[in-house]
Amino acid sequence: MGRRSQHTPDELKELILGATRRIIDQHGFHALSAREIAREIGYAPGTLYNMFRNLDEILLKVEARVLDELDGNIASAMTGHKDIDALKNFGRAYVDFAYKSPRLWQLVQRHHPEQFPEAPDWYLERLYAPLGRLEPVLGRLRGTTCADEQARNARLMWSAVHGVLNVATTSKFGTLPMSTTLTMVDAITDQLALCEIAVHPAKLLPNSGVLA
Repeated sequence: MGRRSQHTPDELKELILGATRRIIDQHGFHALSAREIAREIGYAPGTLYNMFRNLDEILLKVEARVLDELDGNIASAMTGHKDIDALKNFGRAYVDFAYKSPRLWQLVQRHHPEQFPEAPDWYLERLYAPLGRLEPVLGRLRGTTCADEQARNARLMWSAVHGVLNVATTSKFGTLPMSTTLTMVDAITDQLALCEIAVHPAKLLPNSGVLA
């Protein structure tokens, strides 16, 4: 790390966010404090508050980056696959991320910022990005272009996958093996896909294109 005088405000922000992510990845966000972040980057705790309003803002910025990473993984998993396989890969990518980065995933699920009673728009945009990938796929399977219906179906699938994953990783009896969770998520996405097709079975063949 360079001397303090060598760091611009933007560089300091990057140092803070990078240190915050490392601490959370190693110890969980409950172990985080301004003093711990400052120690990690070699600055006084007050420096953090010159760059960010409070600790909650720092955490939300880290969460936004985690959500971008998750969405990128989901996009890569869905691209190049037919709609039914794309749905399954959505669930699998979600599970894979949560198991490979459990403390970061728990940050997104468990952090409730007291200083932000309403989530910023830039955060919500990232939080709901995966839904935007589900909506057109489910719309094609159901044979509908209704935006409200697509959004409702996407939320249903996302909630189902998220619910299974939450139970699998937070049980007081221990985390389920990833293979077990993947099997359950596969079963959910298979059933939801079949329900969509059953509504408009004639739509299956002409609308089961590969995602670009």
